[in-house]
Amino acid sequence: RRSTSDNRTIRDNYDYSITGFGREMAKLPLEPELAHFFLKACELKCPHEGAALAAMLTIQDKFDSTSVFFLQNSGSDAVRLQRRFWMEEGDHLTLLSIFMSYLKNSGSSVKFCQKYRLNLRNLLAAHRLYSTLLKYTKSNTSNVSLLSPMEIAVVIRKCLISAYPLNVAKSDELTASYTSLAAIQNS
Repeated sequence: RRSTSDNRTIRDNYDYSITGFGREMAKLPLEPELAHFFLKACELKCPHEGAALAAMLTIQDKFDSTSVFFLQNSGSDAVRLQRRFWMEEGDHLTLLSIFMSYLKNSGSSVKFCQKYRLNLRNLLAAHRLYSTLLKYTKSNTSNVSLLSPMEIAVVIRKCLISAYPLNVAKSDELTASYTSLAAIQNS
């Protein structure tokens, strides 16, 4: 350890107090990375989408991760119907698409889930967490998202990168593979 001029170590000079952002994260019923993601989404004017995706990812972690929302052994008809939710931009936006469609049909959620072979129990659990997170947003942010779907997709990606910086990867089109940016920086 190096020491400063008054014989205290540099480590002793560091302020370990929690930041305001950290205090806000601690108030949320989410894992730290998802809390970070959600607060960034609120900051960038996407509180509903941030709450929805945070809820879906939280529920996904608690249940069987192989097929959280699509029921197993659904058959080819169900897969054809479920394609309506699939987003070319990735799995996170697909989860968001499922949940937002579920919300639009929440008055007939049982029929909706039966039609698309979605797991109602998991969507109900995600809906409860979503509602809890929205209560938080009412006291801290504007509730209205005035962004286009394309802008929302960009914001969601920015928030995910902010919350999960070590999971960012670079695509190599020649080899059709991905390289972690953390691996690139360490080499």
